[in-house]
Amino acid sequence: ETGTMILYGTNLIKKIRTEFDNATNRIWIAVPFIGEWTAVKKIMGTKWISNNNLNLKILTDIRNDDFINPKNIKQFLHKGEVKTLPGLHAKIYIIDNSVFITSANLTGTAFSKRYEICEYFAITDKHDILNVFNEWWNESKNVASDWQPTKNNNARQSDNDAGNTAGLKKLWNLPESSI
Repeated sequence: ETGTMILYGTNLIKKIRTEFDNATNRIWIAVPFIGEWTAVKKIMGTKWISNNNLNLKILTDIRNDDFINPKNIKQFLHKGEVKTLPGLHAKIYIIDNSVFITSANLTGTAFSKRYEICEYFAITDKHDILNVFNEWWNESKNVASDWQPTKNNNARQSDNDAGNTAGLKKLWNLPESSI
């Protein structure tokens, strides 16, 4: 394993695209938001699509259905698996043995119009990040190829700072605050 590198801006999109273009074995992505397919192809390129040996796993939260196009789900399902994990907020890209832990969703906006940052590093096949991804993958549910957004406008916001938290279970206790 080598050291980490902080990437942002043009360096981030160039490095992640290079890794996608050179992927031979694994593309595992965990992101809550997935952009339009034209933007996804600009970020990921298209070389991976013709690789029949590639293990593609997309983990997302389909409750964010305003930000996920069913056409994208179908495109990814042609090459691999797509699962949903309610409450997913992490943005992790594992491409072969390269890891990008970042603030950037798989959207054109994230990679071209936002101030995103990324920690990039290389791993071996026994790295903890693989265990985390696999744990979440095992907790998630398959997304059907005919999935359609629910457009549930009745979802109530339970925290002022958290967005749509309807149906989320409490995972961890926050520490008490001292006054």
